[in-house]
Amino acid sequence: MAARRPAGLLDTPFALFRRGAGVREIENTASGAHGGVHVIVADHWYAASSDPSLDDHERFTCVLSASPREWPDLAVVPEGLASRIASWAVPDIGTESDEFNRRFQVRSRDRRFASAFLDQRLMRWMLEQLPGVGFEVLDGRAIVFRPRITTSVDDVARALETFDGFRGRIPRVVGHLVAPIPPPPVATS
Repeated sequence: MAARRPAGLLDTPFALFRRGAGVREIENTASGAHGGVHVIVADHWYAASSDPSLDDHERFTCVLSASPREWPDLAVVPEGLASRIASWAVPDIGTESDEFNRRFQVRSRDRRFASAFLDQRLMRWMLEQLPGVGFEVLDGRAIVFRPRITTSVDDVARALETFDGFRGRIPRVVGHLVAPIPPPPVATS
């Protein structure tokens, strides 16, 4: 992957980048092919205040890729993060899992798409992930994010593993509702 700073990345309308913050930044970006898909990997951090004496930073490692443009917008955001987003234009969609509903907010204008996307297998996988993992599909783009634990390359590897896990669990039925799903990456030894 090549290191670069994609222009306007912080201005994309993903919920992760929209919450109120005194200061925010995208750094440590790289782009290239991963599992046959073009991705951008970036660290995103924000702080509620711009006071440098406060340690109120939240840090995430994000993997962005293309998604079918026909897919409706869908945000599955951890509950704690969702409560800090100033305004949601769409109400929370509940799932059949009480545990999932406690940990995540699901937002989409297309309830049928959201329900098909969040099948039992994907929800179970998300519940097994590190708290703070989430994803969004928006305007032909997708982002999968997880809290940044260290400042090392390990966070990039973990974020790419999370991206692969997410991508490999997108239910095939979603493609029948809207547009075909690109195949998951083939594991090589």
